[in-house]
Amino acid sequence: ALDSGRNMRRADVRGLSAEEVQAWKRSAQYRGWQATDAVVKWLWQLLEGWGPRRRSLVLQLATGTAAAPAGGFSTLMGHSITHPDAPARFTVCKMVADKAPQLPRGFIPLNRLYLPQYKSKQELARGLEEAVDRMVTAPVAPTVPSKPLKWSESRLLQGLQGKQTATAAGGHMFTILEEDVAA
Repeated sequence: ALDSGRNMRRADVRGLSAEEVQAWKRSAQYRGWQATDAVVKWLWQLLEGWGPRRRSLVLQLATGTAAAPAGGFSTLMGHSITHPDAPARFTVCKMVADKAPQLPRGFIPLNRLYLPQYKSKQELARGLEEAVDRMVTAPVAPTVPSKPLKWSESRLLQGLQGKQTATAAGGHMFTILEEDVAA
C-alpha cells in the first residue's frame, strides 16, 4: 500500500524540550477527563520529568510524529473525515472502563491519547512505557499484498505508476513506494 507507517519508527533524535512539553500541555484538550484529574496531572508530571527522547515517543504514540509542530501544538493537523483540513489539537481521552488491564492507546488520525483510569502515577508510567515499547518494537505490516488484489485495487495501483505522490481526501499527500506499483 502507501507508506505503511515506516516513518513512524524514526523518532525525532533531539526529542522534546521542557519548553515544548509546556506548550503541548497548554494546547491540550480533554475528553472525559479534566486538567485537574489525577491521571491527567500524573501524565504531565511524567512528561515533565522524563528525558527528551521518551517524551517524543509518547507524542509519537498519539500523533504519529515525534517532533513538535513548527507552528506550535495548536496547529497539529488531523485526518478527520468531517473536517479534513482543520487542525486537530492533541486530546487526552478517558478510556472506557474494562475488566482487563489496559494500556494507553493513541489514535493518530485525531491526535488522541486514550488513558485508562490508573490508580497511581507509577501504574500510568508503566502503562505508557509498555505502550511506547510495543509501538517501537511492533513489526511493520508488509507493503505488498500477500493475496491477489481485487480488480478495483489493481486498477488503482496501475493508475499510480510513474507517480511519486498521490493526493487523498483532504489534500493529504502520500508517498508512493516503487514496490507498490511494481508488476
